[in-house]
Amino acid sequence: MLRQHAGSSKKPSWNFRLRPLEALRELGKIRRDPEDLVAIARFFFSVGGHDDGTIYERICRVPEARRVLDERLPLPSALTNLEALRTYPEGSLARCHAEDLERNGLDPAQIDADTRLAQAGLAVSAEHDFIRVRTRSLHDLLHTLTGYCVDMLGEGAIVAFTYSNFGNRGYRMLAWFNCAKHLVKGELTAISFVFDGFRRGRKAKFLWGCDWDALLALPLEDVREQLGIEAVPPYDPIPFPHRVPVEVQG
Repeated sequence: MLRQHAGSSKKPSWNFRLRPLEALRELGKIRRDPEDLVAIARFFFSVGGHDDGTIYERICRVPEARRVLDERLPLPSALTNLEALRTYPEGSLARCHAEDLERNGLDPAQIDADTRLAQAGLAVSAEHDFIRVRTRSLHDLLHTLTGYCVDMLGEGAIVAFTYSNFGNRGYRMLAWFNCAKHLVKGELTAISFVFDGFRRGRKAKFLWGCDWDALLALPLEDVREQLGIEAVPPYDPIPFPHRVPVEVQG
């Protein structure tokens, strides 16, 4: 049983739940429009993405994370503002993140809006919603921190990393789906690449409750060292069918 958080609203349903029919419906939408971020987010929830109980337990064990939850401390607004990210010093985590977003043609404000739309109307408490939104909002920043590209390999590894660092089993399901795709294509080395993401996530500091306001201004390599994140060596990306090939990150 999860402990009831002091001052929280009625405890939500945090547990891992599969909704196969909903998953198939959203998967059909994604096949018709691979850029449909709302369908992608809803697919995640249908394969267990509500499972934030483990994140909650880890938050309760880490003082700085507990403070973030107690005080509802928001992530830096710059994470959803590309222009604001560009104003940070060259070589900083924020500036490197801006360059990654631009390289991949990603608009953080649109991603945030689409994700919130996908989550609208879901029956969870305000506390659970805060945990869930913060977790999702860190996803693209984790790409920059780890060095995983926005490609088939990188996405599989980053969701594996997120599962082992945060705990939500919905991310583990996404990692299994990614491995299954590679297995069908006979890309066995890709599966080991994804499994290495699990290892890297376990080794890193619990990232959910970090002081990202302070970290964004620091040099990327300094942040990696402080958080125990090993940069991924350069690799050959496997592009998504609907995307142009991404650049290799080093």
